Amino acid sequence: MTNQPAADILKPGHNCWKQTSAQRFSLLIDGANYFAALRATMLQAEQSIFIVGWDVDSRIRLVGNTPPTDDAPHTLRDFLIHLLRQRRDLRIRVLLWDYSVLYALEREPLPALNLAWTTPPGLDICLDDRAPMGACHHQKMIVVDGKVAFCGGMDLSLGRWDTRDHAAENTDRADPDGTPRQPFHDVQCMVDGQAAQALGALVTERWLAVTGETVPIPDGASDPWPTSFSADVTDCHIGVARTVAPLNEGAGVHEIEALYLDMIGSAERCLYLENQYATSDVISRALVKALAEKPDLEVILVSSKDQDGFLEHQSMVAGRARFMARFREANVDDRIRLVYPQVPDENGDGVAVYVHAKVMIVDDRLLRIGSANLNNRSMGTDGECDLILVAQNEEHRKQITCHRHDLMAEHLGLNAKTIAAEIDRCGSLCALIDARQKDQRTLRQMDCDDAANGQLVDILRDVTDPERPADSAQFVGDMLSARVAKTPIRRRTLVMAAVTLIALIFAVIQYV
Repeated sequence: MTNQPAADILKPGHNCWKQTSAQRFSLLIDGANYFAALRATMLQAEQSIFIVGWDVDSRIRLVGNTPPTDDAPHTLRDFLIHLLRQRRDLRIRVLLWDYSVLYALEREPLPALNLAWTTPPGLDICLDDRAPMGACHHQKMIVVDGKVAFCGGMDLSLGRWDTRDHAAENTDRADPDGTPRQPFHDVQCMVDGQAAQALGALVTERWLAVTGETVPIPDGASDPWPTSFSADVTDCHIGVARTVAPLNEGAGVHEIEALYLDMIGSAERCLYLENQYATSDVISRALVKALAEKPDLEVILVSSKDQDGFLEHQSMVAGRARFMARFREANVDDRIRLVYPQVPDENGDGVAVYVHAKVMIVDDRLLRIGSANLNNRSMGTDGECDLILVAQNEEHRKQITCHRHDLMAEHLGLNAKTIAAEIDRCGSLCALIDARQKDQRTLRQMDCDDAANGQLVDILRDVTDPERPADSAQFVGDMLSARVAKTPIRRRTLVMAAVTLIALIFAVIQYV
């Protein structure tokens, strides 16, 4: 795929669901910018708002960098109620994953009840449990009047809001009960035109599958694009890619995985990625191959230093170590940097910024934003949706480069306009990162040598980061010895012990 034209990257039925277009495209970096744009857009809604997410918390404050100047409430629940009372024809539909009990402690209890209780007519909330065993619905999309849509890594849930300075201490970032949150980085995009209509079709299909209700396409002439947010790119080519796990004998969809591989294969000089995880075997092998074949290529992978919770730490950190080991084994590790953002605190020490973004930029030609992580789950188990902006002219290429420089500037504490000069001075992105390792605000290189390994970690990986959904019939049959077990007795015993231990840990935390 060397020197492949950017416009040829998208292949519907292989690495994308649809090729479409947008008159306007904007990148919304970090929660304050996203929440401000979303608030302004929803205030102009006339007929329909679809909110689709892994999680929604009615208690979050829907505000930007500064307090809003409108008269609408700040908390999400009261804000939605305000919209419904202002516009009697407006319908708001919220579609959430019917989450596993393992996440119950970090999510709002009974979100459907807390959002819908005493609200006026027009708000419908549905918990989507149409997922195979071990899978979840991970898409994060909002569509307003079928005219403007948001897609990316951010849910409307606790801990997502932050400003781009990512101050180590920020009381506005605390939970409703005052619990402080660490700095948090994420990215969402906003599109209109046919791209927004495509996302509208995607969410209405999911709504129909769960509720049986066919939602009409809005036919108004409204333009809810927020006037305070100008478009970064205009008249652009957009692809929509999905992961859909196989369910009820239906075939799965693996466009996300195929698109990652094709984008990696097309890179010539620079692959810039931001992602919460880095554990996918298929992605690491593709990156190793690309680096081996293209001596001018370098890879920057911005991720999270730490992972939340026992399960994620044990499986994802070990998976990250395996991910990076492949580059050392292939002797191409000199052109890849696995880094995490760090900001200074009052003591002069560094505080890690949690990275939740899912971004991929290929040279100056392709920009990808979505919900899919660089882990096994996102390739074939969880429901995902990514958008890809394909450069069609010189102006588009300049803007994609500007976005990469803007993200780098945020993490390195530099002005975006100086990044290009710094890269030229240092000779490469890798060299620029290396030169700033002693700075307090920087992209700090990760040490992957002390990650846990062993059979228990491998078992946890099978649970937390499976490449494909679990076969429930096989699982039950094996555990009950209904037929010859395909898993060794010792391994099954360890699985049962791990599950029992995890259940006890959650029980103790919940009731103490």
